[in-house]
Amino acid sequence: MTLTRIVRAAMAALLTAGALAACAQIPDSGSVSKVSGPVDDQQDQIAFEPPAPAPGATPTQVVTGFIDAMQAIPPTTEFAEQFLTKEAATDWNPSRVVVYQTYHSSSTGSAVDLTVKREATLTSRGVYHPVLPSERAGSYRYHLRQEDGEWRIDNPVNAFYINADTFTRSYLPYSLYFIAPSWDALVPYPVYFANGDQLATSLVQGVLQGPPVQKGQQKPMTAVPPGTDVAPSVSVTNDGIAEIRLDGPGLIDLPAKQRELLAAQLVWTVSQVSGVSGVRIFVDGARWDVPGQPQVMDVGSFASLELDPAERPARDTLYALEDGRLVYVETRYSDAGLALGTKVKPMQNSQWGQDQGIRSFDVSVSLDQVLAVTSSGNTMTIGKLYSSKGQTPDQVDYFGTDLSQPVATRSGEWLVLDRTSDGSKLLTVSADGKRVKTMSPPPFRGQRIQSLVLSPDGTRFAATAQPIRPAGLGAPRLILGQIRFGDNGVSVIGVEGVHPLVTTGDSLRQVRSVTWIDATTLGVLGSVNRAGVAPYTVRIDGSSLLSEWILPVGLGAPQTLVASVSEGGVFVRNERGRLWFEADGEWKPVGLKPLSSPTFPG
Repeated sequence: MTLTRIVRAAMAALLTAGALAACAQIPDSGSVSKVSGPVDDQQDQIAFEPPAPAPGATPTQVVTGFIDAMQAIPPTTEFAEQFLTKEAATDWNPSRVVVYQTYHSSSTGSAVDLTVKREATLTSRGVYHPVLPSERAGSYRYHLRQEDGEWRIDNPVNAFYINADTFTRSYLPYSLYFIAPSWDALVPYPVYFANGDQLATSLVQGVLQGPPVQKGQQKPMTAVPPGTDVAPSVSVTNDGIAEIRLDGPGLIDLPAKQRELLAAQLVWTVSQVSGVSGVRIFVDGARWDVPGQPQVMDVGSFASLELDPAERPARDTLYALEDGRLVYVETRYSDAGLALGTKVKPMQNSQWGQDQGIRSFDVSVSLDQVLAVTSSGNTMTIGKLYSSKGQTPDQVDYFGTDLSQPVATRSGEWLVLDRTSDGSKLLTVSADGKRVKTMSPPPFRGQRIQSLVLSPDGTRFAATAQPIRPAGLGAPRLILGQIRFGDNGVSVIGVEGVHPLVTTGDSLRQVRSVTWIDATTLGVLGSVNRAGVAPYTVRIDGSSLLSEWILPVGLGAPQTLVASVSEGGVFVRNERGRLWFEADGEWKPVGLKPLSSPTFPG
């Protein structure tokens, strides 16, 4: 099991009350029997049927009963509608979900004021948005009138309120899969859906509707032709085969490559449903032939396409600097696949195997090039990872102020930050090092970017940033954004959607380091609730913040967290430069000397 799958399984089992949400499409009816789905590590979920309004209930009791009725399991508007006037019940169609922690009510005659401590809101697509601490208090005045001698709500707010406990019981995170602009990798977009018989259908509809990106941002690709719909719903057979029936004008004549990518999007998305072992696709009632694929497909069916960049072997090897020379860390495994330990090994037949006067570097994903920042911090050198004797790195024609550790892109280019007094310039360096471009307008003006890392698919970035203020640098925080590509789908031409990561409930402070665990999960060194700096995992939508690892006392103060998105494990570097490796729950030191600039390629 890869690290990606280990963390994904741990998140499904450990998600806490303040970390969950649901899609904003709430069913208006539903049964109250047991619900199948991946709840609390696939345990069955007991349904909950809230009580109807009590005869003679006061306006306050009606409003609080209305809120409580939205805690039905599985989620449905059926019970809450009983607290509304007949006209309001007919018109009420909540288009968003509000995740709340607590609420308080006060009444004046036939009006009731409800104050809610909100944690998050969700779009109609199920996209999770944590609420800023300064905006968590929300209030609404409900007006009631008597109908058939009983008080009923006449103006329900256009939202479905669910508390954190209900989320814990009913909802889990999923991803909708789309395609990178390079057309060679799948990109997951995190969403939340309720468990139940319609889960697979909701996931397929999410893919068919297209990527849920903000207006103006570059969209990922999709192989779904316009006008495609699922009809009537996705069914799952007793042997775990999800049967997807599609309708649409462009499906029959779809080119073979696009047909295969569309199948991959659907299979990867629906395979997240607990109990689904394979997917069969029908178009206009007939089985849909996908060239080179069996009638029943699973994620493994698309292995030859290498659509998961995290599974590529180049992601497994950790490189670092020891006494100014490039070394790599070899991880040893038992026959059972358990990590036994690590060994620091010198580079053979490499010009980087001796002190080249560098302070940071990265290795290309293709494992053939190295871009390095010199010890002065204002120049770069580039050269082959392996080369014959006598060769030396070439100088890159750029002189900067304070250059960050380079980041290799999947296309062979490099990203480097030049940190100046008024902000951080983002540079792109060509694969051969002969061209350096400064992105304009500067995306990080007024911020000092300490480090930047790319997602496995190369479409997103995470960075540690400090605002530049007149009195000095502000507290470091975690920011996220999206990479914008040129027309060829591989050349980086900018970044967009830059925003600080807001987490539900606890705030992440004193951020020192960030790494990608998988395509939707980050590993972060930071502090929560004023505790000491420790490693956490955080979902890129801010919906979960988990203490994933417990560091040993002997490790000391952690400074850098590095993880492989494949099989290479998790490493922490302390303030003395010593690197530690996590092996099946136990932390072990790496080598005998300090190591600097630890990095996995890309």
